[in-house]
Amino acid sequence: MSADSKLKEAVAARRGLDQRAARFLAGETIEQLEESASLLATLIGERESEEPPSARGPDLLADAAEIKAAKKDALLAALTGKGSQARDDRGRFTASASSSFDGGARQPAKTRHPEREHGKLIAQMAALSRTFRGG
Repeated sequence: MSADSKLKEAVAARRGLDQRAARFLAGETIEQLEESASLLATLIGERESEEPPSARGPDLLADAAEIKAAKKDALLAALTGKGSQARDDRGRFTASASSSFDGGARQPAKTRHPEREHGKLIAQMAALSRTFRGG
C-alpha cells in the first residue's frame, strides 16, 4: 500500500467515510483531498436521506394490465356512453344501487285464457276450410 493510499484513507476516515471510499478522493494536496472527502461525504449523506427505491422495483406487468383495463374502460364509455361495472379490490363485481334482482324492466307474463284462444283457433280453421272448399 502506497503512502498516497494511506493518506487518502486517513482523510476519508476523518470525514467519516469508509476506507473503500478513499479511492474516490482526488487532489494533489491535503487540502484538496479534504475538500474532495467533504464533497463525497455530502453526496453520500444526501443519497442516504432520499427515500430508498422499492425493494421489488416496478411491477411492469401489473402496471401494463392496469393501463390496458383503463383504456378498455375509456373505449367502452366512449362507444356506449356508460362505464364498466364496479369491481372490488379482488377484481370481483360489486353490487350497485342499479344492479339488483327486484324485477327491473321485465314485464309480468300476460294472463292467458285457453278457452278464448281455442275458440279463435276454431273460427280461423273454419274460415280457411270454407275458402278452400269453394263454398
